[in-house]
Amino acid sequence: TCALPILSTDEVLQKFTKTPTANDKCSYCHKLQKENHWAYRAKANAFVSHAFTYKFLDAVAALEDHFKDERDEAVVWWDLFSINQHIDNDWSIDWLKTTFKSAIQDIGKVVMVMSPWNRPVTFERAWCVFEVYCAIDTDEDFQIALCQKDRDQFMKDFQKQGETAINSMLAEVRAEKSKCRDDTERVKLHDAIQENGMTFDRLNGLLFSRYRDWVVQAVSEVLSQTMDRLGEDHCDTLLVMESLAVIHSQQGDYAKADSLLEACFKTSTAVLGEDHPNTLGIMNNLASNYNRQ
Repeated sequence: TCALPILSTDEVLQKFTKTPTANDKCSYCHKLQKENHWAYRAKANAFVSHAFTYKFLDAVAALEDHFKDERDEAVVWWDLFSINQHIDNDWSIDWLKTTFKSAIQDIGKVVMVMSPWNRPVTFERAWCVFEVYCAIDTDEDFQIALCQKDRDQFMKDFQKQGETAINSMLAEVRAEKSKCRDDTERVKLHDAIQENGMTFDRLNGLLFSRYRDWVVQAVSEVLSQTMDRLGEDHCDTLLVMESLAVIHSQQGDYAKADSLLEACFKTSTAVLGEDHPNTLGIMNNLASNYNRQ
């Protein structure tokens, strides 16, 4: 037990999932079901997308934080517990497009554990990309979960670099470059994505859109925390507010961008003066937002 904090999810699978289920040759969930264990639930409402290289407890912490307001309702489908790890799963492209996709649609939500925030391993893993594709293609909910360590790093990077940090991260997202341990699996997964007319360019665009939705939520939290810590008139607060406005503008939500930028401009003019570089920068972003409309 003392080694658990440093174990990867794959190591937990080998030591704590496979061993107690070896005699019954079943999934860990099936074992809990047979024992009438209180932790077993028949119906999951969140599919966990993750990487086996993650530290297990980091992934758990990310999920706990993500579901903190719905602990009693959240029931996760997590492959290291839900799949029978003692049999070889021989699957086809047709199985991916039908059975697997239908299962995600039935669950209704995919939650991706993302780490590190600026170059998430999950976007490099073909299975994770396919799982997100299934959520998008079936119009189900796609959410992002970060552990506190990655959330803190995101806040530091964003406060230092603004939207540049986000754009740099998005430049790393290329679904067509995702890989598997077994290249045959990668080919099947990529083929399954493209068979119904989906292109990787379009999928990347959809991933960007979903990721930016999360960014708006995360930056809004940074803004709220900065306001609480420094006050509404502080320069750092204005910088975060301006960055959030630029993100809204880039997403086409010009009304929200206008509201935030006008508030920034008014406060910056009062606090710093109308000729201050920060005030002039806000004015420039206001003009750019107007031109985009």
